[in-house]
This record gives sequence, structure tokens and C-alpha cells, in this order.
Amino acid sequence: MAGYLFGPILGGFMAERVGLRPLYFIATVIFAISTMMILKVKDLPVHTSEGKPAARALFRNRSFVLACLLIFAISFTTYLPHPLTSNFLHNYRGVSLQTLGIFGMLMSAGGILFNLLLGKLLAWPIYLIGQTAVIAFSVLLLKGRTELIFGLAYFMWGGFRVINAITSSLVRPLLHKTQVGLGFGIAETSKSLAFILAPVLAGFLYDRSPELVYQVAIGMGISMLVFLLLVARKASFLRHKAESLDVADALPPGSV
Repeated sequence: MAGYLFGPILGGFMAERVGLRPLYFIATVIFAISTMMILKVKDLPVHTSEGKPAARALFRNRSFVLACLLIFAISFTTYLPHPLTSNFLHNYRGVSLQTLGIFGMLMSAGGILFNLLLGKLLAWPIYLIGQTAVIAFSVLLLKGRTELIFGLAYFMWGGFRVINAITSSLVRPLLHKTQVGLGFGIAETSKSLAFILAPVLAGFLYDRSPELVYQVAIGMGISMLVFLLLVARKASFLRHKAESLDVADALPPGSV
């Protein structure tokens, strides 16, 4: 958790002094070491196939399919304003790389605080509050002109961290114990697909006008918020508690 909180500051500090290329090399070495450590983790017991539901039964599970579609939609709308934000602030608002590192720490702190405050709520209030926080992120970046406002925007991005951390909590009650691995994989794929497609739209909008990214994100965010308020909250799978959140496990690519 210390690396999650202070890593962005250290990264920004080093980027200003040694450049991005050496920084990426150092990060590669750290990732290689951590991967080697993961290989030492013991295998989990595998359930026997007796009485095991067929994998295709997952796609006949209406609640599970709807949950995956909702995960995709929310992940897409909430991630859309983020991929090019560092570029926007650095190139159009004159924010230094070191300051962006500080913003990354504020983003991590926001994720931790949102986690502590929302971790025991039902899933749909977490989505409502998180979606509102991400809308605030876009509004502050669009209208803000000072580093204080930009820092507050990054803090509000903690709402994204929390709503993307509850994927497993959302789908786990919908799965047979022998379907958990495949079910989690499909749910995470839904989320990852959104993380792949959202930057494409963000780049398309950014080429036309950097501010257009945040304008569209606000409109889509408000639409999703209304959908959650009027429709999605009635879904039974959104009425489970999202316990044991770990925001550090929910980071998409380029999380700073």
C-alpha cells in the first residue's frame, strides 16, 4: 500500500531528473522481480468436475450476463476522461511531471478514503457515489485553472478506483463454486474491454478538442447516473454488500 500511495510522487520526481526512459527501465525490473515472487504462490485446490455446471450455463444466467454488461458500461464511462488527462494537464495547463506525481498520490489517497467510507455498502450506492465522483473529476478538470483544483480532481478519481474494485463482489453471488474462476475471468474481461475501447474514443475526441473529452465524459456519466438511479438499482445483484474491497487490485493500465 505504501508503494501504491507514494509511488506516483517518486515516479514524478525521478522523471523530472533522470527522464522517462530510465524510469521505465527501473519499473520493468521491479515488475520482473514481483512476477518471480508471484510464481512462488501455492496452487489453490481444484474442484472436482462431478456435478459441475457446464461453462455455457454462465451465458444462460441472465443476472450474470446483465452484471457483465453493467460492468462494461460503467467501466467505459468512468475511464473515458482519464487516459489523456496527464497529457492535457502537462501540455495545455503547464503542470510539471513532478506535480503530476503528487496528483497521483492524491488519487491513491482518494481511492483509500473512498474504500474506507464505502466498503461495506451495497453495490449500487457504491456505483452511484463513485460515478458522481468521476463526473466531478471531469468538471474540475474542464473548469479548473489552478493546481489546487486539479489536485482535488485527482482525489475525486478515487471513486473510479472503488467502483472498479467491486467486480468480483458483484458477480460472486451469481456463480456456482465451480464457475468462480471462469465467471471472474469473464467479468474482468468485460472491464478490461472497456479499458481498451475508452482510450480509443478519448483519443478521437482529444484530436478534435482536448476539452471535448471531458464534455462527453460528463454527458455519458450523467446518463449512466440516471440509469443507475432509475433502472439498475432494482437488479438483485446490486443489492449485495461489496465486502473486502482492495482498490490496489483494480488499477487499469496507465492509472496515473
